[in-house]
Amino acid sequence: MLKDIKYLALCSMLLLIAFSLNSTAQTKIHLDLRFKSLTKDVQQPRKGNMVTFTIISEKKGTGTADKVRLVCKLRHYQVVDQEIDFSTNSTSTTTYTWSSLPGDQTFKCIIDSNNIYAETDENNNEAKLEFNVALPRLPNIPYKDFILIPDYSASIVRFEGMPSTRKVFQLPDLTATKITLDSGKKTANIYIRNLGIGFSANWEYKLAWGRSAPDEDFCEGAKSGIIKSYANFQVSCSLPLDFFTKYADTNLQFKLALDSKNKVDEVDEINNLYYESIRVRKEQPKIVIEQGL
Repeated sequence: MLKDIKYLALCSMLLLIAFSLNSTAQTKIHLDLRFKSLTKDVQQPRKGNMVTFTIISEKKGTGTADKVRLVCKLRHYQVVDQEIDFSTNSTSTTTYTWSSLPGDQTFKCIIDSNNIYAETDENNNEAKLEFNVALPRLPNIPYKDFILIPDYSASIVRFEGMPSTRKVFQLPDLTATKITLDSGKKTANIYIRNLGIGFSANWEYKLAWGRSAPDEDFCEGAKSGIIKSYANFQVSCSLPLDFFTKYADTNLQFKLALDSKNKVDEVDEINNLYYESIRVRKEQPKIVIEQGL
């Protein structure tokens, strides 16, 4: 009799375990969270373009999912953190708009990022877009004359920029205000203003030039140390020794890139580029003929 009781108790326990496992299995196979689509509205963006990402996530199955966390990251920064309720709709649409920065980029999203819900497929909770952001097209800027005197002594030309007047208080903002060329010292002098707060960092700048596009040659330099808030300062880079002889009587296009390796986080990343079109023109010496006595 005692054996029968123990046998019945063991059978009841096994049935309870089997029922519990079966219930858990049925819960898992009735829910699947995944992405229906992940798109962007600008297929080949350039720096400064406003790009909108559209994330459509969906729930498959009859399982309950009323607090599903959606997380998206761009350039290693978390840009979307949203709780989705699938109790009334099986799909959800989320958008995020970004002012694009140059280089290779990855936009990655994870549904059920904290892994609360058991699903039939745990391997389809991620979606990503990999793309490249190109630099802006060179604007059409009228040429300005640079008169190069015959002996190539020191002659300076100045080009006025259009710095932003935007007031900022949380980040630095570098923009060029003027470039001068010194044919005596063979340098390009770059005048810069920080429109934001002060900072301390190591960063680079690059000045490129060419006849039809600024892609023939370049000079570059680096700046380190403390830059004060709303400060004006100057940097320079050395031009090739034959620059003024090589490009005499030549139309040139210049492109300046501040923080060329994007090491400084700024309020406005677009105004780091400065363009100028220059006509280097060799001046002919004036000959004066005096009448003899």
